Amino acid sequence: MNYAITPAMVSFTFHPIGLINSCYKENFGIPRQAGLVPSARARIVLTRTSEWEAAVDGISEFSHIWVIFVFHDVNPKQKWRPRVRPPRLNKKKVGVLATRSPHRPNPIGISAVRLERVDFEGDKIVLEVSGGDFLDQTPVLDVKPYINYADRIDNAASGWLTGVRLSRPPVKVLFDSEVLAACKNWESSGYTDLIQLIRETLALDPRPSNQIDQPDASRFGCRIFDLDVRWSVEKGLFRVTHVEKLTDYF
Repeated sequence: MNYAITPAMVSFTFHPIGLINSCYKENFGIPRQAGLVPSARARIVLTRTSEWEAAVDGISEFSHIWVIFVFHDVNPKQKWRPRVRPPRLNKKKVGVLATRSPHRPNPIGISAVRLERVDFEGDKIVLEVSGGDFLDQTPVLDVKPYINYADRIDNAASGWLTGVRLSRPPVKVLFDSEVLAACKNWESSGYTDLIQLIRETLALDPRPSNQIDQPDASRFGCRIFDLDVRWSVEKGLFRVTHVEKLTDYF
């Protein structure tokens, strides 16, 4: 028996259950997959009601959770393409459904992250997670527990990614002495593990492929928390030259 797909069968309206407060305030610098930067902390914030208190009952017993979210920074007027070029794969095109590109028929993402703790803060319920790849203010559609016996699939095939080097070798990240001292001061004032977070983020080399061959002394920057982080490239090393609080941040 054949079944026809009609709009009535596949049209749904979803409402976010919460928002993510992330250390990454812009797309540049965000790790391309979850788990690559263990020091990247984020807070999934839900409005505290009796229903949501009941909904999170038992979740703290799990070490990891799946977060289903919206790529909210994707231009809704930009039409998705059936074939895309994944980064760092020599411009090879593959089907968008065979990638994790945010430019999809529906801009929905999914990430497995470590659940650090569940807090009840006044009128909010906060799921603090680590290892995320989230842009700040990302809307969350759902949260599900990671279940090891069901979600872990040993010897799973990786398709066209088999044999492909998924990332560049880790970059050595150095700090100017004044910047390192400033970061330690930031850490003492509440920016937990800031030095390690910057080091892990930059070690992945967040530069686009078309910028990796720029000459030495090229300078780059990104926002982590409300801090302006800048670095230069010198003989294959990344040197952090500037970390300063953004006075115009809001």
